[in-house]
Amino acid sequence: LLVTLFLIAAIVIRPFAGQWVGKYSNKTILVLSSLAFLLVTALYPFCHSIESLLFIRVLHGITFGVITTVKGTISA
Repeated sequence: LLVTLFLIAAIVIRPFAGQWVGKYSNKTILVLSSLAFLLVTALYPFCHSIESLLFIRVLHGITFGVITTVKGTISA
């Protein structure tokens, strides 16, 4: 379930991330999403329930989806 939520969130956010890349600077989105990824990763030690862990996995998937979309755009 944890992996599934991560992947679903990453897949669902990609079209929106693509729109953001078209609207804003690649560098800005990459920096913001990387900072969000770092922040979400730092929240794992504070998970004290399965619900909070599931929520953080969704956030982690969202940030991962944005980062991979932006990196793909930059490298293309």
